[in-house]
Amino acid sequence: MQMLGGNNAILRGGSMAGTYKFARRNLLPITKNFAAMTMQGTPNPTLTGTLGGVAAYTLTDDDPVQWEAAVLSLSGSVLGNYTFQVRIGKNPSPTSAAAARIAFSNGVTPFFCGFELNATTGVLLVTSVWSDRLVSRSVTDGGDHWLVEVKMAFISGDTLTNASFFPAYFAADGVSQAASNVGSHVFAAPQLEVGLVRTDWQE
Repeated sequence: MQMLGGNNAILRGGSMAGTYKFARRNLLPITKNFAAMTMQGTPNPTLTGTLGGVAAYTLTDDDPVQWEAAVLSLSGSVLGNYTFQVRIGKNPSPTSAAAARIAFSNGVTPFFCGFELNATTGVLLVTSVWSDRLVSRSVTDGGDHWLVEVKMAFISGDTLTNASFFPAYFAADGVSQAASNVGSHVFAAPQLEVGLVRTDWQE
């Protein structure tokens, strides 16, 4: 069984297969190139400069029928405290809320922990959404971006499914979750690591 916790991360399959000491803190197999992730719909990840010096990608949901997203498949059992972080580009006139989440399961029920963000003000919206195993959420002003942190406490039996990055899962007010929502946001530097103390992004 693959366990993401303790002192090691065991990742199976792909170019990152192997066992890693936590000198490599970032447990995500793709940490920079959103275009290399799996696409839900056609969010057309487009390299758009940098956020905090890290390559940033614009994701666009222009489909009024389905949610569009960049999705990073994950696997492995998790137990204990973890921190998820991602940078969101500041947006003076968004038509949607920027959102991202970690999906996991206990083998029967799907769970989600993540956030939705007003990319103009840096305010987290409708905080009751995607709150499974949530410890806390926070936002830091990074100058050209908002750094969003989501801290989680997994329990025995939890298994990771994916990390998803949505440009328009929610309307700009954060209330509507209709697939008809459309909009664009810039994402960069996702990271998932063990513990409740965020560390600097690691590719």
